[in-house]
Amino acid sequence: MDKKTLYLQAYRMFDRVHPLRFNCGRLCDQVCCRGTDTETGMYLFPGEEKLHQSSDFLTITEANFRLNGQPVLLATCNGSCPRTMRPLACRIFPLTPIITSKDILLVKVDPRAGGLCPLAREDNPFPIRPEFKTAVRRCFAMLIRDPDIRAFLKEFSAELQLF
Repeated sequence: MDKKTLYLQAYRMFDRVHPLRFNCGRLCDQVCCRGTDTETGMYLFPGEEKLHQSSDFLTITEANFRLNGQPVLLATCNGSCPRTMRPLACRIFPLTPIITSKDILLVKVDPRAGGLCPLAREDNPFPIRPEFKTAVRRCFAMLIRDPDIRAFLKEFSAELQLF
């Protein structure tokens, strides 16, 4: 399956499943949707940029972060996107998939999200819905069948262990 079709299938997995039963952006005034510079945004997964090349609500740049020797692409939002076209990292935020050194897929709160997202903080009074965590896990269980996505996620996971 080509990556565009694969990502569209992944996007659909989050049409009706969200971190909370209400719009979590009400807790933080949608801070995660407001990129402020070229290093605040969401990483795109390999090949995902093809879905967003003609987007007028995202700016795609090369991050200062490299995986497998290649720059990772970063999508920065202008603050108002069509929700049906959000990148995958936006759909799963504040969670992130991890592939452990023993090759086990886990879903965790992204360690980089704590300073930004109320849902990522230990004192969060609104627990993330279990069905959302399950959807993220199912999504990445499907995506890591693609060798490029799997390799990206393995190296990304190793980098996250630095936090």
